[in-house]
Amino acid sequence: MIQKANIHNFFHKFRIFLISFLFIIFGALCVKNSAYATKYENIKIGDFTYDLDNSNKTAVVTKYNPGFWSKLFSSTVKIPETVEYKNAKFSVKTIGYEFAKGNEKIKKVIGKSIKDIGNYAFQDCNGLKSVNFPNVTSIGLCAFDSSGLTSADFPNATEILSAAFNGCVYLKDINLPNAVSINKIVFENCRNLTNINLPKVNWIGERIFDGCDSLQTIEAPNLTNCSKNIFHGLREGVTFKVPLNMKNFGLEALPNGDKINIVYIGDTDKSNWGKKIINNGFVNYVDSSGKTSAEVTGNKMIWLKETSDGTSAWYAVDNSKGIFKTGSRFWVKWLSPEVDSEEFYQYYNKLDYEHKKKVENNKLWIFLTGVTDPDGNEYKTWDGTINYYIQLGDDWDKNDIKTVFISENKDEAIKVSYEKKLNYPEGKTEFAKLDMKHFSAYGIYDSESTESANTKKSASVKTGLIEKTTVLGFMFTASLLSIAVLNKKSKIFN
Repeated sequence: MIQKANIHNFFHKFRIFLISFLFIIFGALCVKNSAYATKYENIKIGDFTYDLDNSNKTAVVTKYNPGFWSKLFSSTVKIPETVEYKNAKFSVKTIGYEFAKGNEKIKKVIGKSIKDIGNYAFQDCNGLKSVNFPNVTSIGLCAFDSSGLTSADFPNATEILSAAFNGCVYLKDINLPNAVSINKIVFENCRNLTNINLPKVNWIGERIFDGCDSLQTIEAPNLTNCSKNIFHGLREGVTFKVPLNMKNFGLEALPNGDKINIVYIGDTDKSNWGKKIINNGFVNYVDSSGKTSAEVTGNKMIWLKETSDGTSAWYAVDNSKGIFKTGSRFWVKWLSPEVDSEEFYQYYNKLDYEHKKKVENNKLWIFLTGVTDPDGNEYKTWDGTINYYIQLGDDWDKNDIKTVFISENKDEAIKVSYEKKLNYPEGKTEFAKLDMKHFSAYGIYDSESTESANTKKSASVKTGLIEKTTVLGFMFTASLLSIAVLNKKSKIFN
């Protein structure tokens, strides 16, 4: 019996020992896990709340919750660069979601170690006037939306998310020298911004400047792409400076683009080209003298639509051979004997008599055309010929239309052929193709034929000399016919 009791007592003590040992091990593991926890959340230290990441010793400051004295005496928020917790030091790198949203008492924020500003961080902080974030690289969605900022300097920010400064109505100056991406409505309703310089930006989102009533100049010298609604809400006359490689993007054809003064950096100065007009996405200019121009934008067909005397027509010069430099000015001007009488007769008097005598019913038209290089020099001649196109109207009698280059010496007849279905900005239609060797004054006339000369001019031909119907001649002819009929009737009845 004694032996059994000893054995039982031994096992009882061993069981107690084993349970105690396991508790010790479990407790040690808990302490160890606590000491090496990867994250601590909602840790309040001083005036701030943090989320701490123990793996990389970084901190997100998630909330500004000022104490009594901070509320009473301080309107400046200075975010610590580091924070200590459980004998560990954490670098404060990020401002979290809705960090100080709606706090109207904050006037200034300093955060020298901050890299990222979270969404809505300072939204509706109407009293916030200035910020100091020298190392921020990313600014979140609506981060300063409806804030009272008057100026903002973010020297290292590269990404600006949507509506970041939307509604900052007092903002006059902003510095974003390293930003590469600006999302939609970022500056919407920033009514006091006058100039925006975005030297490294390559993408701009939609409606970014909507409501920027005071804006005068936008510079984006490295832009490569943008939203189709980039000009939404911009007032007329704003200057938008972009690189030459944006020429083929079609900025002028975007909504409201025809009202914006688009300047291609390094481009030809077009200040004397006249008023800008958009025709089916093609940019033309019309100056006070009636000269219509289009810019040579590469080795391709260059189009313009000339309008005068209430009629219009499309013209094109084929630059596929690269004869004319990019940035040159292709231009056309029709001469009217009524409006441009002095200039019209200057060239009419040079026209050889052999052509003048062939003109049917004064159906003669004179036009000037040419290409001016970026330095202001006119192209006069070139090797071979170029194809030059004039839109045809229904009244063109292809068998009788003649074209001549008006020269100081003997005028030169120009070979004309016809393209029945040439692709042009408004679809497909018929064009006359002239083989040109030189610029500029040309005469086009309808030579005498058996067909009626009473055809009206179409939208593609400009009236030259005034067409007149001789009333007396008509009456005289009618009288002769009447006499002949009466004589015939008299013979019949006699």
